[in-house]
Amino acid sequence: MPVKYLISWNTVIHGYFKLGEVTRTYLNSSLARAALEIPVPSKPNYSSLSIV
Repeated sequence: MPVKYLISWNTVIHGYFKLGEVTRTYLNSSLARAALEIPVPSKPNYSSLSIV
């Protein structure tokens, strides 16, 4: 197996892990923000919803 191929394959795997980590962090923050906004029915925050 060529060394160049091995290095690129490791980079791809690392990229997938990084993407999953970023996606998981983004989803967690979005869910937390939504959970904070849901219990306030008096004035819905439409501006933050349109941004997401």
